[in-house]
Amino acid sequence: MNFTLVILTCVFFGSKLFASSATTSVDVVVSATHKGFPPFSIEGEKENFSGIIPDILSLTLKNSSYSANAIYMPEKRMQFEIKRGNVDAVLSAIPWTKYPKNYVYSNPIITVRDVIFHHPSNPVNFSDLNHFVGESIGVVHGYTYDPTIEKLFAEKKISKIETRDEIALLNMIRHKRLKYALITERVGWWIAKKRNWSTELASSKNSIGEFEYRLLIHNKFKQLKNSFDKSLVKNSKGIQKIISAYR
Repeated sequence: MNFTLVILTCVFFGSKLFASSATTSVDVVVSATHKGFPPFSIEGEKENFSGIIPDILSLTLKNSSYSANAIYMPEKRMQFEIKRGNVDAVLSAIPWTKYPKNYVYSNPIITVRDVIFHHPSNPVNFSDLNHFVGESIGVVHGYTYDPTIEKLFAEKKISKIETRDEIALLNMIRHKRLKYALITERVGWWIAKKRNWSTELASSKNSIGEFEYRLLIHNKFKQLKNSFDKSLVKNSKGIQKIISAYR
């Protein structure tokens, strides 16, 4: 699922993750909205974000010549600014970015899975998407999903029920007002855990799309890419600890 995260200067200011007088400041969008995308980005006071992505950025850039400023940027605005070349960098997946010619990708940061959430009394077991032909699946308005299911949505073989966010989808599932919802696995279970909904929800073993989040970095920051990629390897154990802390 693509709620693409963006790095844009002087728009929607967020929280300073780390800084010094000798560093180059880069604005990093950790969410498409001020509410965050937990546990990847978690809303705090005065738009200060915590979560997996801010923590990884803080760790990997700690001893570099760059500092990161956590901000947010709506999806449509992000695509427009990338096309114009105004975005410094984007946390995204390769299939999602429409105008990457002025950008370079970092190595993968984390792999995420989109899965089907459902009520425990309505088990689902599927080997391919034909299982859902003729059914309705809840999604978040404005998100882009795996191309295979997007094609079935476009062909009207599977109906979309759109809501404002994942909380609304999960609430419909637990009250049996919705049969299926397509949600990023970590996000769905994080919300369920925090709201004590875990016993009222279940998710599929099979995924409908797996994506590798990377930094998509403007060519003017190529040195940031090199520094970031090296730091991902150097701090691999620390990154795994961060990810494990948000289960």
